[in-house]
Amino acid sequence: MLIGTSFGALFCYDVCEHRNGYVVMMRDEDDESCAAETTLFRSLPTALRFAEWVAAYDRARAAEDIGDDDFRRLAQSRLVREWSRYTEVSRLLLDDGEKISIADPDDLSVDVDDTPRTFH
Repeated sequence: MLIGTSFGALFCYDVCEHRNGYVVMMRDEDDESCAAETTLFRSLPTALRFAEWVAAYDRARAAEDIGDDDFRRLAQSRLVREWSRYTEVSRLLLDDGEKISIADPDDLSVDVDDTPRTFH
């Protein structure tokens, strides 16, 4: 089940429910294809913060190509802010995430481990 989406410049970062927690999946905005490698989190707040951070990173990378110094500084400051928010939540909840591979991104029933989900 889709929980939320963060939008970068080129990609969307979907937070989906997984039986072992929550996954953040990178999705191409043009063709809607999903990356096979995802990041699994035990807690929803950490997954949401991670999605916001990688979307900010995506926007900051795109800002480098635009050439407008004000836009570039704004994107960089948002990137720093989102990184700070993600690391704070990750540290508080002891949830760094784990890279997993999903053969079919539409099938989120992948065995990862027996770690119970944590709701905060």
